[in-house]
Amino acid sequence: MYWAHQKSRQKRSRQFASFYLNFTNNMKIYYLLFVLLIINLLVASYYAHRFYFLDPLDCYASAKQVYDISKHEYPTRILIFVTTTPEYLHTRGVNVICTWMRHANILNPNLGIRVVLAVDSNIPQQFNIPTLNIKRIPSTNYKQLPQKVFAAFTQVWEEYGHYDYFMKADDDVFINVEKLSKIFHTNPYLNPNNIEYFGYYEPGLDIPLCWGGPGYIFSRATLGHLYPYIQECEDKFRISEDISVWQCLNHATSQNKAKFVGCQHLYNSTGTEFMHLYPFDKNWNYWNDSQQEFTLDHDHHNIKWGFGKAVTIHSVKPEATYPTDINMFDLERFYG
Repeated sequence: MYWAHQKSRQKRSRQFASFYLNFTNNMKIYYLLFVLLIINLLVASYYAHRFYFLDPLDCYASAKQVYDISKHEYPTRILIFVTTTPEYLHTRGVNVICTWMRHANILNPNLGIRVVLAVDSNIPQQFNIPTLNIKRIPSTNYKQLPQKVFAAFTQVWEEYGHYDYFMKADDDVFINVEKLSKIFHTNPYLNPNNIEYFGYYEPGLDIPLCWGGPGYIFSRATLGHLYPYIQECEDKFRISEDISVWQCLNHATSQNKAKFVGCQHLYNSTGTEFMHLYPFDKNWNYWNDSQQEFTLDHDHHNIKWGFGKAVTIHSVKPEATYPTDINMFDLERFYG
């Protein structure tokens, strides 16, 4: 009887020991899983905070980077202002800010190119993004674009009139700022004291204007002639932006009895630096082939275009670059 009782106690002890051992091992596994869960939650929280809760404008530069750059003097060759709207600020605007705008202003200020945003909304100072104050021209519709551009030119002349050249760009234009800087630092025929108005124009048109989409460039002398007449032009010319700007230039230079021949290609070029592709254009497929040449349907002069030749590329937005769906970041990585 005694031995049977002992065997029974030993059996219960072994069962308890086995249960305790299994329980302990299971608790270790549960503890490990709990720790892994906490780590995953922390990581997920970090990335959610980084990419969703922070404003996408937080991609440009830190206050220290901006301050360090401000302590040095850099060339003042070209001032570019980018027109955008509150509606597109966090999409197209951010694409510009995080790519070629950052490239020119922050990564390589020695290019002598300064880029500012022309937008009628407040951008918090914490993002360190340079802007023009054009709030008096609300971006309610496309018809107000001429007045918005005239207002931007006014402020550009008053704040940045010491620059040699001034460029207007849309928020769906990619600009190869390295190539642009090289052209304007090495071309011996350029003279900011002459009336110069560069961009893409279609030969044979009755009005020698630069297309607004791919962007256009004024010399200091050109904007100097325009500036006194801007308010008059705002009230008088309201057709479309590029036509209104040409009308204002033509009016200002005629009043000053200055010679004005209209839009010009950059010296020693065919105008292929300013490239516009329509939506669904098959040539978007060549975006990452800098050697490929092609013709454009809207150009009837058999000019050979190419992404490798272009300084500006318009219009870079998802609905325009289909089926490739390329964006500013793709172009900046490949050509920036």
